[in-house]
Amino acid sequence: MYATQLIGKKAIRTKPCEWDRNPSPFDMGMGIGTEIKTKSHDYSYSDEPLFILAATENHIIYKHPDGSFNAKHLSDKTHILNCRWCDDNWADYDELMKLAEPAIQELVNESMKAAGNEDAR
Repeated sequence: MYATQLIGKKAIRTKPCEWDRNPSPFDMGMGIGTEIKTKSHDYSYSDEPLFILAATENHIIYKHPDGSFNAKHLSDKTHILNCRWCDDNWADYDELMKLAEPAIQELVNESMKAAGNEDAR
């Protein structure tokens, strides 16, 4: 999902943010005058949700959910993510957590058992 579809909801990343970056010559020692593109992967926002306040095609405004580790230890103010994060690699956190509820787990287990019995026939 795109962040624009998750405004007013808790969201979590499904994949890392990827981008090409050109390191400065100082990153490469004496590589003055050379540009080497490297692929960077940022797994931020993949293990704790954030609350999306507003989003466009270029920016995401968010805050950490009340009671979360980041809200307690880092900051509870609003933050802005740039266009690197405006992709379709976001999921609705609350919908994801519903899949972990015991009743849903029981249904999944029953359907897997039923599918296993059908395969045995």
